[in-house]
Amino acid sequence: MEEAVRVAGFAVEVIVVDNASGDQTVEILSHEFPGVKWVANDTNTGFSKACNQVFSMAKGEYALFL
Repeated sequence: MEEAVRVAGFAVEVIVVDNASGDQTVEILSHEFPGVKWVANDTNTGFSKACNQVFSMAKGEYALFL
């Protein structure tokens, strides 16, 4: 992720939604990537709703989902 941001050459905002994975993904990775906005859903809302969550939080002009 860090390499992708560096190569982009412009400011980016990274938002990750954990759709109730049941493990400690957010807790573990938030320490490795402190610049990322993490959303930990209590229930799996599905891909579309998770994407809408990101759209409602994002401040940029463009969005890319990976």
